[in-house]
Amino acid sequence: MIMVSAKKISFSMLLPISVMIIIPSILLFVINSRTLDNLIFPNLIMVILGILSLIIGISLFVKCNLIFISKGKGTLMPLKPLETQKLIIKGPYKYVRHPMIIAVVIILFGEALIFGSLWILLWDLIFLIGNMVYLPLFEDKGMKKRFGEEFLNYKKNVRAWIPQLRMYEKNQQSQ
Repeated sequence: MIMVSAKKISFSMLLPISVMIIIPSILLFVINSRTLDNLIFPNLIMVILGILSLIIGISLFVKCNLIFISKGKGTLMPLKPLETQKLIIKGPYKYVRHPMIIAVVIILFGEALIFGSLWILLWDLIFLIGNMVYLPLFEDKGMKKRFGEEFLNYKKNVRAWIPQLRMYEKNQQSQ
């Protein structure tokens, strides 16, 4: 049985902590970017929507990480000693291929709303677009190499970014 060490898990969290906490903090406190306040919504509504986004995003992010550790026997980092050992088709991965990235996008959106920051919102869009380019060009190729036909069948049947209503079953054939 392959176990994932606390050290590997801690190391793998450096990237999401940078994306979700460090960069938004720099944007917020260095650039001082409180600019969404002038929009139609009152501040309280934006804060409430932001908190709801954070709750949803963090819940999804934690669930995805627990699945990576318990079922995939690895971490979210796509580096050799840290990457998952098994193709993960559990939980949210049965509905969408990149739920962890979606979770981060939701978290950043919540931060943008709470702090009224167009800069964090812009960072959120850059993060999303960057992943929409990177994942098909690089990660998918690595997944194909590591998991072969199992990944290709999964990729054909599960959307990358918009969750589907019907969950994917491992033995499902292309539609």
